Amino acid sequence: MNRLLYDLTKHKEEKFYCDYCLHRFSTEEGLENHQLDCRNQVIQRIRMPTEEEKWLKFSNHRFQLPVPYSIYADFECILEKVSSYEMNPEISSTQSITRYVPCGFAYVVVGSNGRMVKPPTVYRGEDAVD
Repeated sequence: MNRLLYDLTKHKEEKFYCDYCLHRFSTEEGLENHQLDCRNQVIQRIRMPTEEEKWLKFSNHRFQLPVPYSIYADFECILEKVSSYEMNPEISSTQSITRYVPCGFAYVVVGSNGRMVKPPTVYRGEDAVD
């Protein structure tokens, strides 16, 4: 785990990560002391905010990972009416009146600077899902 997460920070001295919660320690003794309690925990403790702290803010911006690009995609479908439908009450209590038939998609790749990496890709056809 230490080798996998080594380059997560710019600090180049040896770091030790807990296998249970991925908390980082600068000394092996600190990790061992932490793991005495951590490995006995089955689930993480969740503390819900009180009424006074109802707004949560992310303040450790230095720990954000840069995203090299984002992909924005969209599927288009045609609605077809269902002519006959036999309802099975054991499976569902709703009755379908339309069916979605995929007919096309489009996507664009945007770099970290906000510009398109390549032109948008648009496809229309019956095999849009394939």
